[in-house]
Amino acid sequence: MKRLIPASVIFIILILICIIGNIFVLNKCTKFSEKVESCYDAYQNGDYYTSKEIASSLYGEWDTTQKKLAFFVNHAMLDDISKATARLASYKLDNPDTHFASECIDIQSVLHRMCDEQRIIPENFY
Repeated sequence: MKRLIPASVIFIILILICIIGNIFVLNKCTKFSEKVESCYDAYQNGDYYTSKEIASSLYGEWDTTQKKLAFFVNHAMLDDISKATARLASYKLDNPDTHFASECIDIQSVLHRMCDEQRIIPENFY
């Protein structure tokens, strides 16, 4: 019985870490996804200066966010987003053939996949 109580406490702590981590990842994904969406919308509306400004801030913000997410998320996904935000910040928007919009969509899809993989649902346990 003496061993059961510490084991139960450790188990509860681990469950709480998983739940808090899940909430943290989902909040960060949602906030970052909204910023990417606003960048994409600004680009689609022809406001290239604003979209470039948002893209530059995304790159800086992702650099700090990724370090916090690395504890909970697959690193390959974090690397994909890092590469895409770096490319996004480097585009010259005066060229109409730029892949700016496709990079925004790529970031959105990776963020969506990351959120789906972090949800606590039976499909993610197997």
